[in-house]
Amino acid sequence: MNFPERLISLRQDKGLTQNDLANLVQISRSALSLYELGKREPDFSILSKLAQFFGVTTDYLLGRPSDTPALNSIPRNSHNPDLRAIARASEKLTSEEAATYRKIGESLFPEKFKK
Repeated sequence: MNFPERLISLRQDKGLTQNDLANLVQISRSALSLYELGKREPDFSILSKLAQFFGVTTDYLLGRPSDTPALNSIPRNSHNPDLRAIARASEKLTSEEAATYRKIGESLFPEKFKK
């Protein structure tokens, strides 16, 4: 999945319109539309804002392989209430906090983090 596809997917997963997201990250709706169409690329500061807003790494957002996956990788429609709670809480973590929790998870459940 490339950057425009990931951006659209993340925005839609949160139930946001282009106008909603543009206002939240303080860019114009037309700029966001161009990003989603793949006709323009965000600068580093906008890319960083988008990654922080969605709780993902910039590598994930750009579609690059990354050791740190998206924090919202737990399905929201999971029937497991514990997983749903983790997914909701993960949206509020900074990237540093997410990295710390990933290290903890890797040490507790190494078999779950094997590639």
